[in-house]
Amino acid sequence: MPRSSTAKRLALGVTAVLVAVCILVAVGAGLFNRLRYDDFAISGDVVDEQGNPLDDVKVSVTGGRFIKFGVETKYDQRFARVSRRFRFDERRYSTVSIVFFKAEFQDQELYFTSGGEHTGLRVVLKRGSGPASYPAPPLNRQIP
Repeated sequence: MPRSSTAKRLALGVTAVLVAVCILVAVGAGLFNRLRYDDFAISGDVVDEQGNPLDDVKVSVTGGRFIKFGVETKYDQRFARVSRRFRFDERRYSTVSIVFFKAEFQDQELYFTSGGEHTGLRVVLKRGSGPASYPAPPLNRQIP
């Protein structure tokens, strides 16, 4: 028996709703992942090219949180000073960036997008010229 036009329209409407729900679920899962906040435990050693531990290294630690459904990011930045070893426990961030500064050495940046334990890292600062070898900013000054 052939379907009536009302039944066909109803079947098309149900199909359209199911497709729309699937699209919303897929998009929502992507947004949820972008808005998820993780805890980061980051530790290791900071050395020169010969493997000698370095003292008095300035560090910028920046944590980012995706806000407004992931279309904007809010950053929190702090400065620290480390000697030889470092450990940073950053809570509830989407990303973490750590930049190591020391006069007469090039900057070194670590960037993390997934939380968890990031241990046993070895940050090697290389001697050199260029912007990275300029004196690091004082700890009480915010870098724009």
